[in-house]
Amino acid sequence: MTSSGHGAPEGGARLRVAVLALEWPSTDRHSGGVGRYTKRLCEWLSAHVDLTVVTGPAPEPMDGSGRLLVADVAGFAGRFSRYYVRPVRAARLVAEIEPDIVHSHGDDWPVVFSRREHPPVLRTYHGRSASEARSGPLLRRANHVVMAAVENLSRSRYAVAVGVGPESTEAFRCHRLIPPVFGLGAGGPVVKAPEPMAAFVGGFHSRKRGELALHAAREARRRLPTMRFAVVGPAADRCHYPDWVEFHEELDDAAVRELIGQAWVLLAPSSYEGFGIPAWEAMALETAVLATRNPGIEFLSSGQSCLVVDDGRLGSELVGLLEQHDARAAQATRGLARAMEVAEMGRPERYLELYRAMAGRVTPLPGTARVNP
Repeated sequence: MTSSGHGAPEGGARLRVAVLALEWPSTDRHSGGVGRYTKRLCEWLSAHVDLTVVTGPAPEPMDGSGRLLVADVAGFAGRFSRYYVRPVRAARLVAEIEPDIVHSHGDDWPVVFSRREHPPVLRTYHGRSASEARSGPLLRRANHVVMAAVENLSRSRYAVAVGVGPESTEAFRCHRLIPPVFGLGAGGPVVKAPEPMAAFVGGFHSRKRGELALHAAREARRRLPTMRFAVVGPAADRCHYPDWVEFHEELDDAAVRELIGQAWVLLAPSSYEGFGIPAWEAMALETAVLATRNPGIEFLSSGQSCLVVDDGRLGSELVGLLEQHDARAAQATRGLARAMEVAEMGRPERYLELYRAMAGRVTPLPGTARVNP
């Protein structure tokens, strides 16, 4: 395939797209929702563009025709390497690929601040570092403060910006809002557990606040001793939960879907979400969502599709949802309707449209997105 510089490919040739995704799921560490969504999206995109994914060590294999390139930084480890060394190596790989378009899911500062000419960059914002800096361990908060400054400085250097939720879309003046839900919800119906069951997905000492979810589950079990509580989290968190908790680590998407679908209620007490993938999946599976307030949940709970409460009411409201079938069913019905609205907004074809606009194959993009939750 031939192209002139970083302009559009000639004729009907497939666009060469480099995806920068250092959060790609890995075979040797816990994988979050952002990485798993990016993998599903890339597997779909690989059927439509010439795709190369630049990622971190030990990546899970990708289905489809795309290829994976690892930004190896042997001899370096830890948070500093992840955020300040590996992105430099990744930028070099992107330059070697010479794509027509770069699609970044973060960690692109060495690309956009390079003195070299680089292809147009589409950035997907999965949240705001400035918001994440308000919670979590001190070192993590400090890192997010630095990354927030980088995010703000980088914004003017992107050809196109996409937000996964209203907060990031508005804060970064994005062209589109595309929720990260593609590839979720596939499969047949899931049968609810015969006994009361709650579920939680996330870390214990993190913004997901597994500790708060466990406290609510303990309170509910005093009223409902047969209640099951299932948790999906990193292996290191197992020690924080008592034996009666059904703890699961490193489940694939299908297994997580099965567990959330069996639950009567999903607990989502996160202090911050740019979107909230587990909550959306619960809604799509007609599982009631009990959450605390954050930007992602506020977007998803439009029309009272989720029950949003203060921290101190999680336990009592969990009891109420588990005991009151009609109220739980009504919320689940509203949640399903809202989930389908959001799914339409998250169609992957919308990214193809943006790629083609960036390559000059269709009408140029209009201004920033109008967010109407």
